[in-house]
Amino acid sequence: MLYVIPLIHKMLEQKAGLEIIEAVLTQAFVKRAKKTEFSPCNLAFKDGKYEVDFAGKKVGTSAILTNMLGHCALVITAEDSSSLEVGDKVKVLNLLKL
Repeated sequence: MLYVIPLIHKMLEQKAGLEIIEAVLTQAFVKRAKKTEFSPCNLAFKDGKYEVDFAGKKVGTSAILTNMLGHCALVITAEDSSSLEVGDKVKVLNLLKL
């Protein structure tokens, strides 16, 4: 998705790209590796702000396609990030507006 969607937009001569937004965690997040990660999450807009949680998302590999069902987005954590707590702000790749 990170490579193909921007490529499709470029081929269609569109300027739209992948939207990265800021959201608040409503559930703690455990960082699993010392690399940049794109972790599936549920995205919601409540009380004027975006919120994310991981309810129903399975931990494992990117091959778990059911993680992409529903109001899915991807939390972006940098390689130097650590685990995050409820209330922390995170960058999220918004897949709802593709």
